[in-house]
Amino acid sequence: MEFPISHGSIRAEQFSELLGNPRVRPFAERMLTTSYVECVPGHEEAMREIMARSFDLLTAARGDDRQFRTAAATVVGDLFHKSDPDFWFNRVYRHYKRAIKPERRFAILRGLLCGERVLDLGCGPGLYARELARRGHRVTGMDFSERSVAYARESARAAGLDIEYAVADYVADELGSGYDLAMMIYCDLGALSPADRASVLRKVLRSLSPGGAFVFDFADDSVPGTSGEGRSWLLEESGFWSPRPHLVLEETKTYPELKMVQRMALVAEEDGSRIERYMIRDWCFSRDEMRDLVLGAGFSSCAFHRGFLPKPVWGTADPIFAVASAPRASEVRRVHHPCHDSVDDEPQDRDGADADRGNEDIEAHDRRDDHE
Repeated sequence: MEFPISHGSIRAEQFSELLGNPRVRPFAERMLTTSYVECVPGHEEAMREIMARSFDLLTAARGDDRQFRTAAATVVGDLFHKSDPDFWFNRVYRHYKRAIKPERRFAILRGLLCGERVLDLGCGPGLYARELARRGHRVTGMDFSERSVAYARESARAAGLDIEYAVADYVADELGSGYDLAMMIYCDLGALSPADRASVLRKVLRSLSPGGAFVFDFADDSVPGTSGEGRSWLLEESGFWSPRPHLVLEETKTYPELKMVQRMALVAEEDGSRIERYMIRDWCFSRDEMRDLVLGAGFSSCAFHRGFLPKPVWGTADPIFAVASAPRASEVRRVHHPCHDSVDDEPQDRDGADADRGNEDIEAHDRRDDHE
């Protein structure tokens, strides 16, 4: 968790305006303070004092861009002591990120996970794979990022865990077979094109043993209407987009009619050796729409779960977690999977079509926006 203005996660002038609103500042201070206090058990009062002093400094400097940035540097350097790894906040927060946060995240899924062999699609640095392996599962992690897989392998080795990792693209490559459980977390399914989404669902089904389960999450169709649009920037020494110093410029646009949020990221490395543009389109779904896609791919049932996360991550909504069950060899119409207690209505034949939400519609909306 970064303090909002520490690396430009929102523009300084935007945060300055926010602090100048007598109705908004108390809400923002309370919200951010609560978030930080949750991360430093045993240091609640000290954390509240730091946050109060931070907001006082920033509020006093609002209206003057240079003074505001100076105040922001004071908050990061003198109150949070970001460059001092031995400062109590950095020590406690480091423990929170490495131990407490992963356990909390894994607790979200614990009630949905079962089976011995697990396939973690888009495993990234291996957060879930490690937690599953610690609990006795045989885990295979797959991600197309060589850097993420290298980090995951080293983390598993350091922890003494036997986890198989593969640098592979689950859209283009086959996934193997015989898994009891496949999982895809962080709404990755919604970032795929309609054709790739249908293809991946079919490949996941082929990778599962009879009666296996596919656990994934997605954003519901209220998100585009409640998420804000805007632009932001981020300076990092090393991060998600690059291991070297870089600048990230992001623009977010929402398309409620298409049930889609579009994010464009421009990544420029400090030495000028690399400038790349990324377009990410997150499609959102109602439960009925997602059920149609899942059943159209050949799964027998799809149950939905919500309320796992402590606060919304998409606008005002939590992701919806889904458990799609593969047919058992002896069952034709309906499957009760041990990973979930509830089973949805008896599935009918579905085609899973999603072609009406293609790039042509997005481009038409973009042309409309440019004209306006």
